[in-house]
Amino acid sequence: MVGQSGAQLSGGQKQRIAIARAILKNPKVLLLDEATSALDVESERVVQEALNRIMVGITTLIVAHRLSTVRNADCITVVHQGKVVEQGAHDQLIKDPDGAYCQLIKLQQVHTEGMHEVPYASDSRLKNRSLSLEQSTRDSPRNRRQHSVKPLGLSGSDDLQGPANTSSQEQKEFGDSEAPQKAPIGRLFNLNKPEAPILLLAVIAAFVHGLLFPLFSIMMSGGIRTFYYPAHQLRKDSRFWALLCLLLAIISLIAIQLEFFLFGMAGGKLVERVRALSFQSIMHQEVAWFDDPSNSR
Repeated sequence: MVGQSGAQLSGGQKQRIAIARAILKNPKVLLLDEATSALDVESERVVQEALNRIMVGITTLIVAHRLSTVRNADCITVVHQGKVVEQGAHDQLIKDPDGAYCQLIKLQQVHTEGMHEVPYASDSRLKNRSLSLEQSTRDSPRNRRQHSVKPLGLSGSDDLQGPANTSSQEQKEFGDSEAPQKAPIGRLFNLNKPEAPILLLAVIAAFVHGLLFPLFSIMMSGGIRTFYYPAHQLRKDSRFWALLCLLLAIISLIAIQLEFFLFGMAGGKLVERVRALSFQSIMHQEVAWFDDPSNSR
C-alpha cells in the first residue's frame, strides 16, 4: 500500500495523493500551496502538465517558489515584504530584465545549474542522475521515510553509507511499539452472522460425522458376535450388518464432504469480509497515519 517492503510514503507521493484528492472533488476554486515542492524536476514536469490540462475552467490560486509552476498562469503576482511589486502574465513580466520576476527566474536558473552541475534544460541527464541517486538511497530505511530523491548538489554523503548506522535505530523504534491486540471471538461471530444458516448445516454435518465412529464400533461388535450364531441366524444377521456397513459408508461420504464444504464456504466469506473491511479502513486513513512506523512495517 505504501511502497516496496512497506516503506512509507515519500514527500512527493504525499503531494501527488493530495493533488489527486483535491481534483477528484471537482472544486470551483482550487488552491495549490507549494503543490510540487517535494518533487524532482522530471516528476514536477509530468504533474504540472497534467495540472495544466485539468485546471481548464477552474479558478486556481497557486503559491509556489518554483517559477516553472506558475509559468502558464493568467496573472502572476510577485510579493516582496508583504507588498505587491509586480503583476501580470509570464510573457509580460519577462520583458522587463530589471523586474523582480525576471531576476527571480535568473537566480533560480543559476541556482539549479550550480546545484545539479548540468543545464536546466537537460532533462534526460538530470533524470538519469536522479534515478541513480534514488537507487543508492533506497537501501536506507530512514531515507525512505523522509525523501525518495535528494538534490544532487547537497552534501548528504553521510546518509548514503548504508543501513549499518540505522539498524540499531530501526530495532529500537520497532521494539518500542506496542504489541497488537487480539481480536475478540465475539466480534468474529458477529462478522459471520450472515452465514449462520450455513454454519448450522455445517455443525449438523460435523455432528453426524462424529456419530459415525461409535456406530462403526457397534457395527463391528455386532458383526463379530454374529459368527457365534447358528447357520440360519448367521445368514440373516450378516446380511443386516453388511447393509448397515454400506449405509454408514454412504452417510460418511456425504457428511464429511458437506462438513468441509460448508465450513470452508463460511470461512471464505468471513476472510473476504475481513479483508474488505481492512482495506476500507486503510483507504480512509489520513496520510499522517502512514507516517507512524508501527503502521508501515
